[in-house]
Amino acid sequence: MNMHARDIMTSQVVWLRPDMTVQEAAAVLVEHRISGAPVIEEPGILLGMVSESDLLHRVELGTQQRHAAAAPCAPWQNRDAEDYVKSHGRLVMDVMTEEVVSVDEMAPLAEVADLFDRHRLRRVPVLRAGRVVGIVSRADLLQALANAPAPPPAPDTVADGDLLARLTAVLRGQQWAFSEHDFTVRDGIVHLWNRHPRPHSELHAMIVAAETLPGVKEVEVHDETMPRPVWR
Repeated sequence: MNMHARDIMTSQVVWLRPDMTVQEAAAVLVEHRISGAPVIEEPGILLGMVSESDLLHRVELGTQQRHAAAAPCAPWQNRDAEDYVKSHGRLVMDVMTEEVVSVDEMAPLAEVADLFDRHRLRRVPVLRAGRVVGIVSRADLLQALANAPAPPPAPDTVADGDLLARLTAVLRGQQWAFSEHDFTVRDGIVHLWNRHPRPHSELHAMIVAAETLPGVKEVEVHDETMPRPVWR
């Protein structure tokens, strides 16, 4: 099933105005129990994002950053000045993060998940023709997983040769896969010969690859060398 950002996004977007005060922005996040919100200028133009991390170091709380010496940074930056604005700025436009990671509404879910991992994000705005039409979060991905249809029931019996061929196809190109001389199928049971032994992660991946094949009854792991003749 090929799903896109628009299929799982939250279309009722909680957003902030750039001229809101920092206290008003904090109140919105608390009221809606969210960790961040886009800063939007009508009609739907994305200006930035405000997240919890943008509001952690505030002079009102005595949590502002204190640098004993100037922190090293690029020539066109002054981190001390930027931190001062974050901690003392009055308005959302002062403290928001302007370089925002966003996705198009037609972005596949794999792209969304990669963005979350790569940038360590919890939510991203969803755009249509450059305008914000939704927010997609990690929670939305989890909800999509929870709603995913269950796999169809496996047939009562699948020929051993067919199971072996399917497992071989699944493993093709996987660097962690066992050699085809180290697994076989008999009476619907996949036998894995962990001769070396392999790292636990590789063995675990082999077990998962085998046991998720429709028609496999069981997976057995053996530490000894596979006996000959091989069942084929």
